[in-house]
Amino acid sequence: MAGRDWVAEFLKRHQQLELRQSTPRSLARAIGFNRAQVDRFFISLNLLYEKYKFYASRVYHVDETGISTVPKKTPRVVSAKGKKVVVKVVSAERGITVTAICCMSASGQYVPPAFIFPRNRMKGELLDAGPTGCVGMVSDSGYINTDLFRQWLYYFKDHAIIT
Repeated sequence: MAGRDWVAEFLKRHQQLELRQSTPRSLARAIGFNRAQVDRFFISLNLLYEKYKFYASRVYHVDETGISTVPKKTPRVVSAKGKKVVVKVVSAERGITVTAICCMSASGQYVPPAFIFPRNRMKGELLDAGPTGCVGMVSDSGYINTDLFRQWLYYFKDHAIIT
């Protein structure tokens, strides 16, 4: 295996390359995000905008993300200089994952996040030092399900300012 000295000399000889920290990305996400899919999404979005004439304050983006309780640094990799994102596919089966549901409108209206913990009962202490107005939910797996999404929609309705 090449050592640090070899890598340093290799990078000296190839000035267009540099050592960068890779970003973890699941294989499914890497395959599903491509130009054809993005183009299809924006064509559909434009058709809806033209048909319904949405105001920015009525357009919300909601997404869920898994936050691992045991974050792992990804390895540094050699890549071309100037490249903005360097991806490294990793396994997601490490630590405990807490799901966060975040939502914001196109006009900047922020809905406090909801956190889904892998537990049977909710404890208030889990939200200590959390963002103001956040809410906690529980599921056996720590992932969202139909009932929790329904609860979140009621939470959204109470916190979103629709003008």
